[in-house]
Amino acid sequence: MRKLLLSTLLLMAVCLVATGSANATFIVPNGGFEDGNFTAWDVRGKHANVVTKATAYDGTEYLPTEGSYFASLTADSFIRQEISWEKGDVLKFSWAFLAMDLHRKWRRNDRAMLIIKDSENKILYKHRLADIILVGDYGDTGWQDFTYQFPETGSGKIIFLSKNHKWGKQYRSVLLLDDVHDPVPESAPVPEPTTMLLVGTGMIGLAGLRRRLNR
Repeated sequence: MRKLLLSTLLLMAVCLVATGSANATFIVPNGGFEDGNFTAWDVRGKHANVVTKATAYDGTEYLPTEGSYFASLTADSFIRQEISWEKGDVLKFSWAFLAMDLHRKWRRNDRAMLIIKDSENKILYKHRLADIILVGDYGDTGWQDFTYQFPETGSGKIIFLSKNHKWGKQYRSVLLLDDVHDPVPESAPVPEPTTMLLVGTGMIGLAGLRRRLNR
C-alpha cells in the first residue's frame, strides 16, 4: 500500500511536468507521405503523385529526404491539409523545384508556392519557393529546407502549389515535397514557472509523507 501511494504521487508529479510545457506542438498527418499515398491530404489537379524518386531535366535523380516516399506536384496541381497551431509553433518541410521549361517574354513563369490560410479562408502567409527565373532554364534547386513560425494561435490550411505558365502546357515544372512536420525539439521542453512551483511543492509533500510512513 505504501509503495502504491508513493508511486501514484510520483506519477502525478511527472504528469504535471509533461502537461506544463511552454510550447505545444502539432503534427501534420502523413507529412512524409510514408503511407505511399495522399492520405489526410486534399489533392487537386491531375498531376500530383507520391513517388520514390524523381528526375530533373538534366538527369539529376532525387530521392526522399527521409523514409521511402515523397510528393511530386507537377503543374498544375496542389495539395492542402487543415491543421491547428499554437503561437510560436514552427512548420518545417523539405522541397525542391525542377524546371522543365525555359522562360521567354511570351511565356509566363512556372512557379512553386506555399500558402497558409486561416479558418475564414483568408491568406495569412504566401511565399514563392522557386520559379524558372530563379533556377534558370531547365534548372533545379536540389533539396532545400524551409521553416515558418506561426505568430499567433489559430487554425486553417497549409497549401503547396505547383503552377504552370499560360503557354506550353506540355512542359510542366515540378515541385517535390517531403517531411512536412513541426521539428522535434533538440532538448526536453522547459516547464513554465507555475508548473515548476507545483512540482516543487508536490515533491516536498512527497518527501514529508515518505518520512511519516517510514516511522
